[in-house]
Amino acid sequence: MVNLFFGAISCKNTTTKNDRQQKNAIMDEEDPADILKYKVKQQLFEENSPKINFENVYLNRIKKHNYKLNINVDNSSVAANYHENYYVILSIYPFDDEIGLLKKERQKYGFEMFSAQIRKNPSGALTISRMINTKINFARAITLSVVEYKSKKKSMEIVMQNVKF
Repeated sequence: MVNLFFGAISCKNTTTKNDRQQKNAIMDEEDPADILKYKVKQQLFEENSPKINFENVYLNRIKKHNYKLNINVDNSSVAANYHENYYVILSIYPFDDEIGLLKKERQKYGFEMFSAQIRKNPSGALTISRMINTKINFARAITLSVVEYKSKKKSMEIVMQNVKF
């Protein structure tokens, strides 16, 4: 059972490792790279902030524990100036029996967190990209938050559950 409260996620591990392995076998037949297909919730916190539309969120394995995060966004004129005022935070929450996969300093919090800048490429399109190092490859939840630089407030959050990457 997953309880969502103001972007925080708590979870009683209701799936077993065997259940996850069976689900992995089924999901391996699909393209697991676009993790946005696991989206269960999207929340807007700031009504007056411009909305950025995520089209794809890719976590592509480079090496054993290294991934390349690439996020494709809608490049409408509303989102064009997003890169100046906002950044993205990707948080990965492992299943309870895999908390040991987190780095020692992150185990007390129960999740890993990675920030990325929103940039414009030479053609003027918005891009979000960075390298991620994690031992987790099947998370009970991943959140993708858009945060304002100045106030440090979340303007938007997407929650994805049972994510294989």
